[in-house]
Amino acid sequence: MKKIFAFLFDIDGTLVDCGGAGRRAMTRAFYDVYGVPDAFRGDTFTGRTDIEIFKRGVQRHLKREATREEQGIFFDLYLEYLEEEVHNAQRYRVMPGVEDVLKGLSQRPDCVLGLCTGNVERGAHIKLRRSNLLGFFRFGGFGSDSEDRTVLTRLAMERARRWAGCDVEPIVIGDSLHDFFAAKENGFKVALVATGYTSGSALKALKPDFFFRSFSDSEMAIARL
Repeated sequence: MKKIFAFLFDIDGTLVDCGGAGRRAMTRAFYDVYGVPDAFRGDTFTGRTDIEIFKRGVQRHLKREATREEQGIFFDLYLEYLEEEVHNAQRYRVMPGVEDVLKGLSQRPDCVLGLCTGNVERGAHIKLRRSNLLGFFRFGGFGSDSEDRTVLTRLAMERARRWAGCDVEPIVIGDSLHDFFAAKENGFKVALVATGYTSGSALKALKPDFFFRSFSDSEMAIARL
């Protein structure tokens, strides 16, 4: 049987840059629930799951765990604000070469494309819908599945296998240290692209299976992958 590759893409910094829309939406939602302004100032979101970011914020400012009710209210507000912030984001952009890479891989009979992201599922869809990239993906692992990136990465692979109807060879594509370690803890190959907030030298030092400064040369990227 021919080998099927499952390319599992991160979103923020890998596929798109939402121009701070996610951070602004989270900040607004946190203020509405807890009355804390600018709650995430100084926090690093790169590679972290949405639920992890929220829980860290509650622990930092309230010195306790969030209740399930609070979490539900927060994410309802967050998703409402995210729609607005993504729509209005002036610095929203698709990363260089990404659309051509997705088109090229989607045309290969030995490939399936999925998402592997710390965003909650609805948030992931909101972020990609503006770019028209959402249609390339049929499954994924999301921050709403688990706040543990290693777990959601494994779930993305399991869904890829169900979608393909056979075993797959997963390749996680991301821009952060968290993408790398989640992939390797599952025994998956990983491609890192230096279009996010982590430096190319830091990513390259991890010795990923594939490394790209960007996907600007989309033909080269497709050929290597």
